[in-house]
Amino acid sequence: MATTLQSLVTLFLFLGSTFAYQLKAIDFAQNSFNLATLEFDSKWKLHTGEQLDLPSDLYRICLDEGCFNYKRLSSPIAQDIKLTINKHNDIENVAFFDASQKGLNLIVEQIRQAPIPKLPRKEKKIKKIRSDNKLELKEVIDEEAEVNVDNRSFIQKYWMYIVPALLIMLISGNQNQ
Repeated sequence: MATTLQSLVTLFLFLGSTFAYQLKAIDFAQNSFNLATLEFDSKWKLHTGEQLDLPSDLYRICLDEGCFNYKRLSSPIAQDIKLTINKHNDIENVAFFDASQKGLNLIVEQIRQAPIPKLPRKEKKIKKIRSDNKLELKEVIDEEAEVNVDNRSFIQKYWMYIVPALLIMLISGNQNQ
């Protein structure tokens, strides 16, 4: 579903058009209730229609044809819709949460890039060399001393200190009896 939505969003962004998705609740008898319309026109907006009187029941929550959640709903509806989008405003995830305020509330959250780990790396230096009245650039790679990171667990690192302490406790424990 996410790939199809991403391609549709990218296509419409490229064309500069606005587009919309229908947010529906479908019960087990296949009755469909239109809850709201999600629209993108340079930013995401939620348009709710008239207030629905939904019988208290378990519903499938669907965005157009793709259903993403099962939720017990009753009137009046008090739900948060959380859209997770990437940097191109493509929908990555849709979630439906209980809210304290009545109605449907839209929360748009953009995915942030995770921090990049600092790994040991090799630095490149460029040396200028003159030969035969021509300037040549030569790339020289200086290898930094690679840092060995000890990925062993606490017990693997310090077992030699733990075992004698345990032996002493076992021996002294038996002498008291």
